Amino acid sequence: MKITGGTFGTYFSVLKREALIEQSGNELTITERGLDFLGVTPAAPPTTRDVLAMYRSRLKAGARRMLDLLVDAYPGWITREELAAAVEMEPTGGTFGTYLGHLRRNGLAEVEDGKVRAGEALFLGGSV
Repeated sequence: MKITGGTFGTYFSVLKREALIEQSGNELTITERGLDFLGVTPAAPPTTRDVLAMYRSRLKAGARRMLDLLVDAYPGWITREELAAAVEMEPTGGTFGTYLGHLRRNGLAEVEDGKVRAGEALFLGGSV
């Protein structure tokens, strides 16, 4: 259909009149009523547990241990040295840096002034 066509205009008007969609500027969203009409139930947002499970399955063992320690300590910070010692690595070692960099790039860890903690984004869906 053409957006300028009569048929499109008719269908679009019906969707708006029946409150199945909402328009704000150039953006369209389906309403709760629209989802009900279609028989669609939106998926619940992922929980912290869901996000952790997804990442844990993809991380190497050392990075997984690091993440687990950071999550257990959250919202507290631990030093790089404490984290490295806990996972039996050297804080200046290449493997430690690689794993920590991977966690940081994926928003799983934050590093500030020599301290590390679990990324806040992990906890948007609630606690573990």
